[in-house]
Order: sequence, then C-alpha cells, then structure tokens
Amino acid sequence: MWWLAIPVAVGVAAYLIDELNEEVGDVRQRWENKKEEVERDLNWHKQNIENHLQQAKNDCDFYELVNVHYSSVKVADEAYKLLMGARDSINAVGQALGKAKRERDNLKKQRSKTAKEVNSRPEVKRKISDSVKTTILILKIERNDLK
Repeated sequence: MWWLAIPVAVGVAAYLIDELNEEVGDVRQRWENKKEEVERDLNWHKQNIENHLQQAKNDCDFYELVNVHYSSVKVADEAYKLLMGARDSINAVGQALGKAKRERDNLKKQRSKTAKEVNSRPEVKRKISDSVKTTILILKIERNDLK
C-alpha cells in the first residue's frame, strides 16, 4: 500500500507546485505592472524635464537677444551722435571756407585797387621800388656776412 502513497505524494506535490506557480505568476504580474507604471512615470518626468530645459534655454536665448538688441540700440545711438557731430564739423568747415573765400576776394580787390593807385602815382611806385632795392641789398650783405 505504500505504493498508493507515491501517486498521492506526486498529486500533492503537483498541487503545491501549481499553487506556487499561480502565486509566483500573480507576484510576477504585479511586478510587471509596477515596472510599467514606474517606466511611464520616468518617461513622463524625463519629458517634463526636457520640456523645462528647452523652455529655460529659450528664455535664456530670448533674454540674451533682448540684451543684444539693447546694446545694438546704444551703439546705433552713439553712431547717430557721431554722424551729427560729423555733419556739424562739415558745416563749420564749409562756413570757414566760405569766409576764407570772401576774405580772399576782398584781398584781391584791395590788391587790384592798390596796384591801380601805385600805377597812377609814380612817387609811390618809386618809393616801393627803392624799398625793394634796399631790402635786396640788405639780404645780399647778410648773405655775404654769413659765409
């Protein structure tokens, strides 16, 4: 009769193994579900972090571009001031040239007037000629003294 115990033992062992397999299957299924849930959470957090980083990068880029814009505005203002200063300088040079031209014209008129007076008065012409001769003589004497 002991031989009847073997099939009973095998049946009990099979039942226990079946129960254990079922319990292990349940535990494994819970573990798989939890793993998938954690992976979904990790992916969500990873995506959230990437979105946040991209937004922060965009904000930094925006603020950097704003700063570049303001500095370029300052440079443009300074360039405009330099342009206005250059225009003022050019206008002043133009006015100075105009004044110099008027003075030149006045001197030409005075010279031609003086030349007419000198030509019309022989005594003035003679005095100028004597003065020029005296100056030339003095220069020749000084030149000989220097040698």
